[in-house]
Amino acid sequence: MSAAEWGCFDDPDTFEGVDRYPELGYELSMPDAVRNLGGAALHRLAQECGTLLQTVYKGTYPLSAKDADALHAGIIAGETNLFTLARDGELSGMAALVNQDNRLGGEITFTELGRAVARPSDGYRAGVPMRPMLKYRLPWSQENLTGQDYLYSMTRSAAEGRGGSPSGRGIQSVWWGASKHGSQIPMVTTGASWAYKLHGIEPFTGFVSPVDPEQWVGAASQHTLFTPTEADRNAVSTLLTEGTRGRVKPHVVVDRQAPAAYDFAYNEMHGPSDAMAAKYVVTDRRTPLPARSEEEVAAHLGEAISQKLVIEADVASTPRGAAIMRKLHEQGWTLAGWWPSEIEYGAVCPEFARVNPKRIEELVEPAHHPSYFDHNLPGTRRVLDNVYAKMLGAAITARENVKSTIIID
Repeated sequence: MSAAEWGCFDDPDTFEGVDRYPELGYELSMPDAVRNLGGAALHRLAQECGTLLQTVYKGTYPLSAKDADALHAGIIAGETNLFTLARDGELSGMAALVNQDNRLGGEITFTELGRAVARPSDGYRAGVPMRPMLKYRLPWSQENLTGQDYLYSMTRSAAEGRGGSPSGRGIQSVWWGASKHGSQIPMVTTGASWAYKLHGIEPFTGFVSPVDPEQWVGAASQHTLFTPTEADRNAVSTLLTEGTRGRVKPHVVVDRQAPAAYDFAYNEMHGPSDAMAAKYVVTDRRTPLPARSEEEVAAHLGEAISQKLVIEADVASTPRGAAIMRKLHEQGWTLAGWWPSEIEYGAVCPEFARVNPKRIEELVEPAHHPSYFDHNLPGTRRVLDNVYAKMLGAAITARENVKSTIIID
């Protein structure tokens, strides 16, 4: 497939799979049909979905305690679009599209490709045909979510499953493995990090899919990003250029002479937690988010499983962005990839991550399978593997430094 065709959802297996559901004995319900259930029937379905999530993840799903009620309320409010797969009247699988708030007050809109799971009694290995439903959410969104800008997902990347949960291999085959068979999905890998605690602190790999790929390609090619090193530039450029088959060649400027980083606030989007990564954003924009100091964020790392930080476009598009990136490297952060700006459409923001050094033993080993990546994305796989290696190395160094300090004291 030529580079010019990137952006079209061209995956015959998805459409054929959806058409074959009835003959396989499955009933696929689209979001409108789910929403029209209303009343007790809809509430009962939400409860079944919540039970399914807890069954698969053994009670470790990050929002399991509130998920059923939140799912029900989100469907009624139109903020959640739910796809379900049933057989003989029993829920076999689910997949949702969940609109997310823009915490920076920007106009850019995001929808998460989330809450996707199959019933263990059928299970991925036993052949519940989840793959068509999972991927069908993309072309469905291009037709029905025209008010949204991005779909995104954080997918599990565990080398081996723990506690009865599957490894990340299956979901990687769904999204990254399709191109090996000539299919095209308009998605771009964003990066990787240890981000959630399930049966250990698990690695996740992210991707985004612009709802209007053509518009996004044009916008993404017009913005500038400053970085302090060639390595940082190459990592971001590889993810974007390979991910779009060359249609986006980001304008990344290496500024080794950027002035020393001025004092900046770490605006807290999610505080420290034992379930998910704490998240911060650096921006000059006025936000309602709590502003934390460098010392506070460093102290909070000890209360978190990991931390993530995004440098927003208003800063990242200037030499100050390169200076801040350099300072983050010095603090033990790792450039984990990029993230779409929430305030400037098409702009690229560097994303950093680091893990709690005290919890290294809880980290689940990641794996990005060459058979799914190396057909079109060999450089992307190398970038992702390098992110994990650097994050782990930084955590080990930080732990050793703490031990040395204790000995000296």
